[in-house]
Amino acid sequence: MRDVCLLEQLSRWRERHGEALQVTVALSDLAPTAADQGAWPALQFQTGLVHEVVQRNLTPGAGNEMAFLAGPPPMVEATLRSLVLQARFPPARIRFDKFS
Repeated sequence: MRDVCLLEQLSRWRERHGEALQVTVALSDLAPTAADQGAWPALQFQTGLVHEVVQRNLTPGAGNEMAFLAGPPPMVEATLRSLVLQARFPPARIRFDKFS
């Protein structure tokens, strides 16, 4: 949790846009505590690598959703593969930034 950023902003956007915006924070190492979840009730937290969380949550033939990814190249590349190949997410609806 100490490495997660923008939780306050994401929470405000989620509250403002309701069901039109879903925010899932993927935590690769540790599950969030009840205190973490209680502090950010508008956000969803799941444990696992980002591409694993994507595989568990997206259904093939996604509607008009957008995906925004940012992180180290291996994480972004694995998640892109999951989005496009497993979830059949349209590449035109994916925005990403690879950084180290």
